[in-house]
Amino acid sequence: MADNFFLQAAAQHDIRLRHSNFNKAEGDCAFESAVEQCLFMFRRRIFPGFTVQTHLELRTKTVENLGQSEIARGWINNLVADEAEFQWELGRLLEQGVWNTKVAGLVIPGIAFTLKKNILIFYTDATLADHPINVFTPGLLGGEVDTNVPLVLAYNRSHYEAMIPETEEDEQKCSRLVELKMSGQYIAEMQNIPLLWNQLPDAVSFL
Repeated sequence: MADNFFLQAAAQHDIRLRHSNFNKAEGDCAFESAVEQCLFMFRRRIFPGFTVQTHLELRTKTVENLGQSEIARGWINNLVADEAEFQWELGRLLEQGVWNTKVAGLVIPGIAFTLKKNILIFYTDATLADHPINVFTPGLLGGEVDTNVPLVLAYNRSHYEAMIPETEEDEQKCSRLVELKMSGQYIAEMQNIPLLWNQLPDAVSFL
């Protein structure tokens, strides 16, 4: 993915981040990127709160939680005909490498709920949203966080990569971004990130 775009976006927020491990982009990237950040071998320090050891374990637990969630079911009423189709589409997500289902939009909220973590996402495609970050919380599905340290992902419309804050201070800065976004106080837009605004169709120079 466009690593420089992400790193430049993070630099605008004065956060030092590094890749955990480049995943293979074979349909498991969201689950892999979440799990890798929790592992000591990549993070080099203990991630607080509940964690899992493999992306298959996370995939299974996430699908199970989504299948029991009335909130999740309500989100996609317009995408599935009935409960049977909802459960069938979720069942497809149990298979390694499968991601393109009618319930794919539930994966990130489901991971946040399952791991009890906020998820901070930096967009590396300027056409994805007005703002360069987004946040998903366990609360979206009625859950609670067990730590204020968020998982950090980079997303380019088709692929996720895990990014790890270098120090505890950088973790705190990521936590602060989550707070700002959730409280509506985050105001940065795509055009504020030099390597992002020039992707926009109507980009102009702010120099």
